[in-house]
Amino acid sequence: MRLYRGMTQPYRAEQIDKEKLLMGTDFTDCPLTALHYAQGRNGVLLVVDIPEEPKIRVSEALWSLDDSGPNRYLLHGAPFDPYVVA
Repeated sequence: MRLYRGMTQPYRAEQIDKEKLLMGTDFTDCPLTALHYAQGRNGVLLVVDIPEEPKIRVSEALWSLDDSGPNRYLLHGAPFDPYVVA
């Protein structure tokens, strides 16, 4: 599964709060939606490929009340660095 995260600053693994990883990090399956979050001069689009049997917990989260639009996923618990492809 390929997921996307739009960020206003470049991704730096050393700056990730380990406690927030337990709560989950937001990703979407829609690159266009992620690009909207990557606005600004330093914006980046983080792309991760999650294998069929990941070593990280993935859950689908509610994005909109009417189930329209892209899906939202949370990656929980472990750093997702091994899955970053771009």
